[in-house]
Amino acid sequence: MSKTIHNPHDKVAKSALSMPDIAQTLFETYLPNELKQQIDFTSLRLAKDSFVDANLREHLSDVLYQVEIAGEIGYLYFLVELQHKPDQLMPFRVLQYSVNIMQQHLRTQKAKKRPAKLPLVYPMIYYSGKYRYSSPVSIYDNFERPELAKQYFMQPIKVIDLSQLSDDELKRHKALSGLEMLQKHIHDRDLSLALERMYQDGVFMRILQKGGEYVDLLLKYAIEVGEVGDVDATLNRLVEMHPEMESNVMTMAEVLRRRGLTEGLEQGKQQGLSEGKLQGLSEGKLQGLSEGKLQGLSEGKKQGQKFGEKHGLEKTARNLLEMGQSIAFIHQATGLSESEIEKLKEQN
Repeated sequence: MSKTIHNPHDKVAKSALSMPDIAQTLFETYLPNELKQQIDFTSLRLAKDSFVDANLREHLSDVLYQVEIAGEIGYLYFLVELQHKPDQLMPFRVLQYSVNIMQQHLRTQKAKKRPAKLPLVYPMIYYSGKYRYSSPVSIYDNFERPELAKQYFMQPIKVIDLSQLSDDELKRHKALSGLEMLQKHIHDRDLSLALERMYQDGVFMRILQKGGEYVDLLLKYAIEVGEVGDVDATLNRLVEMHPEMESNVMTMAEVLRRRGLTEGLEQGKQQGLSEGKLQGLSEGKLQGLSEGKLQGLSEGKKQGQKFGEKHGLEKTARNLLEMGQSIAFIHQATGLSESEIEKLKEQN
């Protein structure tokens, strides 16, 4: 009993076209003359890879050759089409396979530490169906609006380069202007200058009109990522210009703690301890510990809890312990529990 050959058309076509001399004859016969003149056929080499989707291999096969084109690596790609029913998405499939070939080429170049440049992939369809080939051959024919696709698809990419756009232009972009102006100036030495211009130009008013989530998003970005010279003054200025943003500004306390204002907090504590008082909190600095005055201690505690981190208060407690202050006094000054202070005392 003879053995049935699965898809004999596929087998003979792919086997024959996998022979470099047969493939070269086909290339020399059918490739555009301008392209043939730039190909070094002595470099023709069969690649073993297949890029056809597994579910299409019953009626579609492929053969890939690597060759030098204009002195660079390129690829000549056969799709052996055996089905009789037109495939309306064939140009899209060819595009997918060509991109996959380019991707594999890039991986190979990266492994060899060579520059990442795309190769030319020239695809061809070898069709052996009973009737005239009637599937589309242009990728634009796969679009709902081919003319629109020709105008905008596979064109140079539109780049929105904020660094090349003036603030006057950006501020006309409604609520989007908030995001654009912040990201344009986020690397400024002092972002507060750009924020002031945004106040004056009404950009924050447009941000407010967009809603609270957008406000919180941009405020958090500005404080966490940008370099703001005086955070307190900047936030106070924001509330002064737009009182309706006060609740949003209050949420920045946690952000300020993460921003590392404990460095300023430590500096303020050391100054307060040496002078016998705490003075104000500016960018995380505790103020107000003044010669045992309860009012200054209370204010320092309140502001330290809001903008500082716990380890800053622990540092203050250690310093007060070294000065001989009582646990009750330190508890009242820092808000730390007496058990926490006892632990710090044991560690000292």
